[in-house]
Amino acid sequence: MKKFFLFLLASVFIFSIYASKKEPYLLNKLDANKVKQKLYLLNLFPLEKYRVEYVIDGDTIVVDTGDHIRFLGMNTPELHSEDPQVKAMAYKAKAVTNYLVDKKIVFLSRDVQNTDKYGRLLRFVFLSRKDSHDITKSVNYYLVRNGYARILTIPPNVAFKNVFLRAQAQARMERRGLWNLHLTKK
Repeated sequence: MKKFFLFLLASVFIFSIYASKKEPYLLNKLDANKVKQKLYLLNLFPLEKYRVEYVIDGDTIVVDTGDHIRFLGMNTPELHSEDPQVKAMAYKAKAVTNYLVDKKIVFLSRDVQNTDKYGRLLRFVFLSRKDSHDITKSVNYYLVRNGYARILTIPPNVAFKNVFLRAQAQARMERRGLWNLHLTKK
């Protein structure tokens, strides 16, 4: 029944696009991506609820099931960097992630792929169920928007690439976080 409802919802959405154009409409890749994003925003992937056990770094956490969760759409600086500025930013990113999620209940949502090549679950992380319909309220977005992370989208997990690109551009323009380092003045 649930699959039928989802199919019906997708069909209605696609038909409404077709009807609004008043001309034959073929779904190209860009439009298909928009449809995917709209449906994703309706939370067609069920939310997963976990308790965060500990934070590994700015973009990876471990939850109460023992699963490692890698944040989608972004990448924080590496803790083992040789560059002292990058290393300092990596520790700041970890501290912010720790402050936001450590020992708290989080709600996770996925994109296309479930895991990465290391077996980590790939997820968008939300602090409340009610905010999970808005990617700009995710921890992932917060880290990018405040300059603790750069975007990193690896196909096919690109549902919110443009949203993250805009957030990164704003952080860069405002010289927040890592965008204030001498290395990133390109």
